[in-house]
Amino acid sequence: MKTYTPSELTEIIRKHHLYLEHEKGGERANLSYANLSFADLSYANLSFADLSSADLSYANLSYANLRFADLSFADLSSADLSYANLSFADLSFADLSSANLSSADLSSANLRSANLRYANLRSADLRSADLRYASAGNNIEVKTLQLGKYYTVISAYKVRVGCQSHTLEEWKGFDDRAILEMDGKDGLIWWKQWRDVICQVAATIPTPEVK
Repeated sequence: MKTYTPSELTEIIRKHHLYLEHEKGGERANLSYANLSFADLSYANLSFADLSSADLSYANLSYANLRFADLSFADLSSADLSYANLSFADLSFADLSSANLSSADLSSANLRSANLRYANLRSADLRSADLRYASAGNNIEVKTLQLGKYYTVISAYKVRVGCQSHTLEEWKGFDDRAILEMDGKDGLIWWKQWRDVICQVAATIPTPEVK
């Protein structure tokens, strides 16, 4: 992994800002596989930057702009991402265990197969976030359960069962015919067994006040 001095990081961010503004001398930040553990990147504008597979463990990314950033496979364990803008960011397969994501904007973020164990998601915006196959929820705002044959991910906004993802209200409103069309007789049997359990679990999840 490549390491950077604070001055080198400042220069990369400066050029990235020019890139975002389509100005001369601009260059998209490529910090893929970079060792940024404990780095202070608070308030940095790294939207659209490539941070894939970077080590950002314990980094300070509070209030950072990471919209559309590529953070796939990144190590963000114990990182401070409070109030960060991560909307539409690619966080697939990222390690977010014990990360502080309180009040972060994760709307429409790709969290597929991400590790959210012990993450602080208090007041985080998870609307339209892709939580498919999240390897672990934090058991508060995101709960992951193996219910019979299906791995189930439940948040305040979505319920993901197998390959099906719908809002909680949509799941509640499905009738036998709809479930039969989705997954046949076996799916219907499963649904009748686990429907109330899913609703009960979802009722325990706090819904953040999104401003």
